[in-house]
Amino acid sequence: MWSGSFVFGDMWAGYRGPAHDTSEHAHLAVQIALGIRDPVQIEAQGSMLSASSMMIRPRTRHRLAGTGKESLLIFIEPQSNIGRALLHSMGSAEMCTASDLIADTLRKADSTLEAMEQLAISLVGPANWHDDRVATAIRVLASEPGPHAIHKAAAAVGLSPSRLRALTRAETGAPLSQWLLWRKLEQAALAISTGASLAEAAHAGGFADQPHFSRTMRRMFGLTPGAAAIALR
Repeated sequence: MWSGSFVFGDMWAGYRGPAHDTSEHAHLAVQIALGIRDPVQIEAQGSMLSASSMMIRPRTRHRLAGTGKESLLIFIEPQSNIGRALLHSMGSAEMCTASDLIADTLRKADSTLEAMEQLAISLVGPANWHDDRVATAIRVLASEPGPHAIHKAAAAVGLSPSRLRALTRAETGAPLSQWLLWRKLEQAALAISTGASLAEAAHAGGFADQPHFSRTMRRMFGLTPGAAAIALR
């Protein structure tokens, strides 16, 4: 049973706690799996791999052979600046051991949020918004990621939706629609953490319905909302 904690950041999410068996799956995120005290075990293409930390490329079919030991699982948008840096470090490998820089940064930080901030600085450099309109639009989207959110954010800063999309991609390295998807998942997760049902969480996140929310959660993280709810609550 998953009974740790989830945290959402800027186009990434992290789970820390006991990790248990998953069925074979593939997700859209770059994944880092780190054993806090014991190695993580991941099965892929019929082979069981064991290491203190591993990185998994998006769309790579695998399963976590969980032992109930404390682990840190991080899922990162592959089109984000940090996601692209991680994929570059992997070369052509579908799975590989994380570098000492990545593993040490994640282990030494006081929180997952701090670890990801330090990792982003190490791999990409400090995050700077060069266009105040993008920063304002991002804040608007974060507070209201529901239907027509991009159009509303664009209107708030006096830009067309297409221009806002272009500027945001230049700033973050990822499409605005993907950034918005992570915000929708975060809003849905926050709703679950306060006791909302999965249907209510789907609505809070601006998803069309609960099945849409469930498909998105599984596609991004390889977890159903029901499994994630145990940790979120």
